[in-house]
Amino acid sequence: VLETVAGLGGANRDKSVRLACIQLIGNLVKRSAEMKLDTKTLQDLATDHLFPMLAEEHRLTRKATAEAYGEIARVLVPFKVVAQLVKNLNETQRKKRICTGIALAVIAKKFKPWGVIPFIINEFQMCQSTQAADVTQHAILKTIRFMFEYLGPDGKDYVHHFIPLLERSLTERCMQHRRQAIEAGRAMVLAVVNIDGNFEDIVIHLLNLTHPNI
Repeated sequence: VLETVAGLGGANRDKSVRLACIQLIGNLVKRSAEMKLDTKTLQDLATDHLFPMLAEEHRLTRKATAEAYGEIARVLVPFKVVAQLVKNLNETQRKKRICTGIALAVIAKKFKPWGVIPFIINEFQMCQSTQAADVTQHAILKTIRFMFEYLGPDGKDYVHHFIPLLERSLTERCMQHRRQAIEAGRAMVLAVVNIDGNFEDIVIHLLNLTHPNI
């Protein structure tokens, strides 16, 4: 049923129909316990059928899709979904990489970031010697940005995990790489503003990598 509804939503050009299909999927997943939905079906739904909806022009459809992803993450232990999504960060299509970043950010928000962080940090390191290193690392930096924009203050416990990655990215020769790192760092800093903790030194450290001796 889920795959049929998702296929109908993807094939129909009417934004109202697409939105209704996504909302129906979200409601069905919420009732997954009583409906006894197959976990393989939910996993395929997250990595394939729902994926293109994250790039919808209609804002309400994008929002409903993000909420549906969150419900799927709540039902599943989403490590297999995350592992599959992370592979999409190597894709040449920019739109697909952005959709992947959004999906990972939603899963981090609903399931807890520790289910996502090890995968993206590992992918950042493992892709360094490949031809697609720049594309993949740019996509990962965008994912970090999306994740902290979604998490807000809830991301305070995970800031320190990304400091070595940002240090390297902010000192890269490629201007585009540095720009993506700055945007990720900005989202991270805004997430911990006015929160008690040892974040001031981290902020100054990141700023010094952008504007030395600030």
